[in-house]
Amino acid sequence: YVIVKSMTSSYWEVVLDGAKQAGIDKECNIYAAGSRLETEWKLQEAYVKLAVERGADGIILGPDNSVKLSSVVDSVHKKGIPIIIVDTLVNTQNYDICYMTDNLFAGENAAKEMIRILKEKGHKDEDKLEVAIELGARNSQTINERLAGFSQYWAKYAPDTWTIIDEIKCNDGDEEFAVELSEDVFKEYPDVEGVFGTDNASSIGFSSAMLKFDRRDVAMVCFDYSPEVAAIVENGNYDVSVMLQRQYNMGYNGVEAILSIKGGKKSELKFVDTDVAILNKETMNSEEIQQIIQGNRGK
Repeated sequence: YVIVKSMTSSYWEVVLDGAKQAGIDKECNIYAAGSRLETEWKLQEAYVKLAVERGADGIILGPDNSVKLSSVVDSVHKKGIPIIIVDTLVNTQNYDICYMTDNLFAGENAAKEMIRILKEKGHKDEDKLEVAIELGARNSQTINERLAGFSQYWAKYAPDTWTIIDEIKCNDGDEEFAVELSEDVFKEYPDVEGVFGTDNASSIGFSSAMLKFDRRDVAMVCFDYSPEVAAIVENGNYDVSVMLQRQYNMGYNGVEAILSIKGGKKSELKFVDTDVAILNKETMNSEEIQQIIQGNRGK
């Protein structure tokens, strides 16, 4: 059973694609479920309990809430059912393996890319400029670590006159709402020079808003490669850096891990960093980046 954060997200569709392909390759049944918004942790909890009742041989969970879902993860592990965590950690060690990005490190790299782009666009250390941030969820450890990594690197290396706007928008993983919030950013802060999308929905929002308002002057750093992000990257007239995750592998490897555990093999690793690569104008046509994009499309 694969229970994801959002059944309407292009990011999580790729995770499910990976799990489904593993099911085909390994000849096992895959059942998929998930919430719509990343605040609906109670629905995820209900799905986990239902999976147990239906005799799940293993559960893959991308948790909406790192704290609230720890008890149900504990209960599954106690029953001896393999449980794999993907994308976001939970506040317990009672799971088998977690496949995810090292999000603190990825957040630092995102800030590094933002500073690089802004300087290449001609901004000087003494200039006053602002950067806006949009989040997918406030209770996700993944998002909080990305934000912490970004903020720490920014505080250490960005010029003092380069600031982050205090108001941080939160879309709860709702892509339509993310677009609305991103448009609000450009209306409320018309002089904004950079935007950071911490997740798939926020990246979709900023990409759509930048294209709508033709904000070629703005630097964007974001996570995940959706059709909306692809559109602004392929346009060629915008300065964008995308932090590419390998979420297809999260789903595929999660199924493989469950089957391995059921076969009596235990992993020595509790945490597996699935790594992140940076897509920008210089790297977009490299073999590594193209392989990740195609892999995340299940090809």
